[in-house]
Amino acid sequence: MFGVPEKVDPFCETQECIEKQARLVKWNQDLFAVVDSTIFCKFENLMPNIDTEKDFADLYNAAFGWDLTPQDVLTIGERIFNVERLHWVREGKWVKDELPPRMREPIPDGPAKGHSAAKMFDEGIKVYYKLRGGWVDGKPTRDTLKRLGLEEFEYLL
Repeated sequence: MFGVPEKVDPFCETQECIEKQARLVKWNQDLFAVVDSTIFCKFENLMPNIDTEKDFADLYNAAFGWDLTPQDVLTIGERIFNVERLHWVREGKWVKDELPPRMREPIPDGPAKGHSAAKMFDEGIKVYYKLRGGWVDGKPTRDTLKRLGLEEFEYLL
């Protein structure tokens, strides 16, 4: 969104583009889990040429006397996102990640004519699950929870 942290060609379907988009999806989800938990406006934090996770680390460090790194901010977001996913899986939502059927159909006109989200999704979800620590069927694994120090939530698997 808005080319942050980098621009991506939305019509590119090479493996390199699929991997880049999956990384950007994960980055956005992790960062915005932190942003949402602090009730900041997402759109004020999507300015080109800023180091968003560094800015948040600096903010938390100044406000609370912490010593967070930019990677710590993303890890906090990753922890939040995984617990949120476990909650929704428990509630019967997101049991399986899938596209609505209309998203698999080629777009009939306009700049995206002939394109659909099918290939990007079908290939990208595999990359995305791997980036998430080897999620299986849209769910975090015990190994993911252990890596993130979230073993107390294993009962939700």
